Parts: sequence; structure tokens; C-alpha cells
Amino acid sequence: MKELENGFTRKKSSVGSEISTAKTKMSANELKVFYQVSTLIDKDDDKFMKYTISVKDFVGSLGFSQTNIKDTKDICRTLAKQCFEIQEGDIWRVYPIFAGFEFDTKAQMIGFEFNDKMRPYLLNLKQFTKIENVEYIKQFESKYAIRIYALLKDYRKMAYRDFDMEDLHKILQLPKSYLDYGQFKKRVLDPAIVEINEKSDLFISKIEEIKKQRKKVLRIRIHFENKATKIAEDKIKYLLKFYKDNKEAFGYKAFLGFKYEQDGVIRTITRIHQEKENNYHAIYCDHSDNVSFSCHDGKTFLNRLCNGIHNAIEIEAEQEKQTKLDLIDWQDEQERINAYKEIMRKWIEKRQKESVRV
Repeated sequence: MKELENGFTRKKSSVGSEISTAKTKMSANELKVFYQVSTLIDKDDDKFMKYTISVKDFVGSLGFSQTNIKDTKDICRTLAKQCFEIQEGDIWRVYPIFAGFEFDTKAQMIGFEFNDKMRPYLLNLKQFTKIENVEYIKQFESKYAIRIYALLKDYRKMAYRDFDMEDLHKILQLPKSYLDYGQFKKRVLDPAIVEINEKSDLFISKIEEIKKQRKKVLRIRIHFENKATKIAEDKIKYLLKFYKDNKEAFGYKAFLGFKYEQDGVIRTITRIHQEKENNYHAIYCDHSDNVSFSCHDGKTFLNRLCNGIHNAIEIEAEQEKQTKLDLIDWQDEQERINAYKEIMRKWIEKRQKESVRV
């Protein structure tokens, strides 16, 4: 069991790509809890842990308006019943997301852990949806904005994503009244785009109706791109807050491993040296013994450090925008992989039936 003494401190979520297309009836608040809790897992972890967190930190860090015990219990109660429905070829799976929740009224602590059946979609991931900052999700009011945002982040290295309208309706678990594309666009798509464009690191520039049957829209294409400057600004804002809140425990170690831009060259910060007696600070990059930057003023050093990291993040985000994968090639490759898996599945089934007959 691990107690989250400082609440949720991680911002990055990496979950299996199957989750972005899974069916779920989770509300916006429940989706926020799922993505925030998923930040506790490293994609290379091989087992789930049980976590405990104070009610105050649980409610406060998620930005919920509910502050009383009843409302918090209600969130835990409904989350304990929520599932993901995942379709993989001919195999349909439905699993509860969490193993359960515990509420210690006297200590004001909540305990929770993921259902072990969720292992393939949260642990040892090879392909995954990477959300760099779950704070964006926590700002969304619409559950549809959260789901569409995650679907686009799953294609984060592409300039657009195509959606079959029938599949999208199933993923979003929409009411029958939204089968009409006009209603879907007015009630779901347009409000979600407004939220995503205003509150996140993505910008949706255009919706194309790429396949129609008479007046019925069968397929749409959503064009989107990263907001490089916002990504950099939000990352620095979070990094500075983490550094200041954990100054005694981490100090400048909080900045290690980040990319740093200097004279147009991007390097990785591997060591930060500080001599308190003369206020000397120095940055070392790429395991080199040569100083990348140094000064005798702590405030100037911190500003220069953050500016270098900000520039590196912005440059890399811009580069990612310019090196989009070709969607058609990517989809063809996925179809080849899925076809191969289906052939292997049928071959294994055939061998198993033959061995039973023998």
C-alpha cells in the first residue's frame, strides 16, 4: 500500500490505445478520476499497487465541487461499478475498472486499486495514448470533450483522424436522438471543439464530412494540431510549482532529465551543481563535464533554466507538428497487424480442435 501524502503529483497519463475507443458510461467527473489515477502508473510497471489518499487531496486535486462525505462516497460508489467494453476482433471483453474503494471516515482517507483484469491496458504497454498533462482533461465540463480529446491524443503524431459515425456513436455511448448528424454536431461535436480549443494543448481546425449516403453523414475527418507554446508554458508552470513545493526534498533534481535549448541546440540536463556558500549554480548536459550555463545569482539561474527548458519543449512540439505520420499508411499498417493476429488466432483454434480430435 502506498500513501499519497502530497496528493496526486504526476500529470502524465499513458493508457492502452484500446481504452480511447472503449465503450464506457462514465460521467465527466468519473473520467477525470480515471485519468488522474492512471498517472500513478508507469507504463513499464508490471503490477498494480493499492493507494490511499486523504479525502481533501482527492477532492481538491480533481477540482470537484463536491466536498462532503456523502458526495465523495457517491463518486467512489459509482466508479466501483464502471466498466470498459473493449472489442478486439471477434473478442468482446467487459471489465470493471477498479477492484474497489475503501473509505475511512475517521481518518478521512480513501483507498483504491485497479482491477487486475485491466493489466493489458495499463501495464507493460507497447502502444499507448500519451496525455502529457491531465490538467487539460480536468478542466473539461463535457464527457464528450474528454473522450474526443483522448481519441485525438491517440493519434498525436498525425494531423487528422477519420471517424466512422456509427463507431463514434458507440464509443461515446450517445442517445438515439443524436443519430442525426445535425443533432450530434450541435450537442456533442461543436461544444467539445470549443472546450478542447480553449482549454487544452490541441487545436481542432476543421471538420470534414468525407463520406455521405445521400444526406446522411457516414464518416468525418477531424483536423487538429498541437499548440506548441501552450504545451511549453503549461509544462514550465507545473515544473516551477513542483520545484517550489518540494524544494527541500528534491531541489534542482526536479529539472533533471528535461531537454534544454542553448544556441539552437537541444540537450538533456544530466546534472545541476550548486555551491550555497557563493551562490554558484551550473548546468551540465548530456553527461558532459563541460558547463552548459552557470551564474552566481539564484533567481537569474532559475529563469534561464526555465527559459531553456521552455524553448526545448516548444521546439520539439513544433517539430512533432511538422513530422506527422501519414494516416493512410498508418491505418494500412494497423489493418495488416490486425489481419495477421486474426489469421494466427484462427490457426491456433484449428490446431486446438485437431489436438482434441486426436
